[in-house]
Amino acid sequence: MDTPPEKDWIQLDSVDRIRANGVGDHIALPQLVVCGDQSAGKSSVLEGISGIPFPRQDGVCTRFATEIILRHELKYRRNTATIIPHISRSEDERARLSAFHREVTDIAQLLGIIDKAARLMGVQGANELADAPTFAADVLRLEVVGDTGLHLTLVDLPGLISVSENEDDLQLVNDLVNSYLENSRTIILAVVPASSDVDTQSIIQRARRYDKDGLRTVGIITKPDLINDGTEA
Repeated sequence: MDTPPEKDWIQLDSVDRIRANGVGDHIALPQLVVCGDQSAGKSSVLEGISGIPFPRQDGVCTRFATEIILRHELKYRRNTATIIPHISRSEDERARLSAFHREVTDIAQLLGIIDKAARLMGVQGANELADAPTFAADVLRLEVVGDTGLHLTLVDLPGLISVSENEDDLQLVNDLVNSYLENSRTIILAVVPASSDVDTQSIIQRARRYDKDGLRTVGIITKPDLINDGTEA
């Protein structure tokens, strides 16, 4: 892949700096957002695009948004992980979360990085507190610079849930997903398993709400092996 002109690098770096400072809450930034119901196969899509082996099991990796910044650079490599605190956090919490910075020497360390971030955010599964929240509105930011062959920003969102014992969890996930989909510069990668009725999938209905003309929505069908013989397309 050809290296982009210097002016493109400057623009990409500017977008990254804005995003890292949390200004993305107020300014629409370009990004690809991978979203769908829980267990829809989002991890496979993320790995297919980025080349990064995302954990496949249901776990802390689905408890908060993860932004993956890919930058193609042949001269050097750099993998870093940071946390962007949500604006609802207290000043002390923001300082503690913002202090999280990890250099990732081996991409296989990703699961451990995700677990450490989840502990800091205080979500269930990574925290021993019984009343710990299931999801967090903070963002884990992974910057991968090297021979990626790509210049793009991917966002992995928690899977959509229709039923939950905790209404706060349901509201947080809905608000989080909606905040990304309503961004006019978001390309929506709507992930739907082949065994499901596309028209009834909540992500498809939501994409139609925020992208009425379908100009920035791409449907991705996963798990074709689950289609039964004789099923109509």
